[in-house]
Amino acid sequence: WVRTNISTSDRNRPERFAYELDTEQMAQLHEYKAKRREQRETIAMDPSQVAGQVCAAVKENRFYVLTHPESVPVFAERAARIVAGENPIEPPQ
Repeated sequence: WVRTNISTSDRNRPERFAYELDTEQMAQLHEYKAKRREQRETIAMDPSQVAGQVCAAVKENRFYVLTHPESVPVFAERAARIVAGENPIEPPQ
């Protein structure tokens, strides 16, 4: 996670793409956003750290920037499921 406001990006959605959520969907969205806010405040990386990693990657001509090396096994498992044609699973909490 990186400390950004991307979870509030719906504020920029053009009116023509607006949609309604039912009560259950609103509750799920509220819970999701609350969890993400907590993660952003407690474990998320500062954007300047990511910027430094991106600059280093550009200078090294490296395409991928894995900002959180501890997440590599999770990415590898997900890629393996995609290649195998399996359905997504709920990410670990």
